[in-house]
Amino acid sequence: MPGQICTIETIKIICRPCSLCKELESRLKNAVLKIEQEYKVKISYKHIHSKAITGVEKLSVNAASMPIMLINGKTELAAGRNIPSEKILKNKLLEIIKYGHVY
Repeated sequence: MPGQICTIETIKIICRPCSLCKELESRLKNAVLKIEQEYKVKISYKHIHSKAITGVEKLSVNAASMPIMLINGKTELAAGRNIPSEKILKNKLLEIIKYGHVY
């Protein structure tokens, strides 16, 4: 993995602005930074924060599960009030980088 550009293209968070989605964004940015530093890679991705919550049922999640995080268009997290730690987010990102989306 050293020196590679990783395959995460977009990270989208769906949520009305609140303390939970701000905390998720902060932990996510720190997790990306830790991966970049540890593996000496650059993760180039587009960050999107969507406030449009209509249609979340099409993602197979309940609107009460916001914030919802999509990576490369696939639902990876529906946290509700349980925002994962930086370590868990880092491991999830590494899993996607190494193996693609694992379900």
